Amino acid sequence: MTPEELEKYTRRCRELAQGYHYDYSNSELEELVKSPSWNEIQKQLTPSAKKAYKSYFRYIADRSFGCLDVEIKTWELLVEGIKAIQVKMLKASKKAKK
Repeated sequence: MTPEELEKYTRRCRELAQGYHYDYSNSELEELVKSPSWNEIQKQLTPSAKKAYKSYFRYIADRSFGCLDVEIKTWELLVEGIKAIQVKMLKASKKAKK
């Protein structure tokens, strides 16, 4: 693909994405990432969860292509999974203290 074709393709993709553009943000996910236990949580994420996490922050960094409903659902499921890991870690730390 020539540089001109690539530019035309990219411009067309952005035009199409405007019809599907969401100004979506998941503040809950962003807060979870800032939590003190994030490093330990991240180690326990599955490869697909890590991929979803990275895709969210790529989207936040460059919203020019928008996101799809399926991506939003994936990010919401990711938050649920992270919360489950947090609960498991909390229970384990309480057992260790006993």
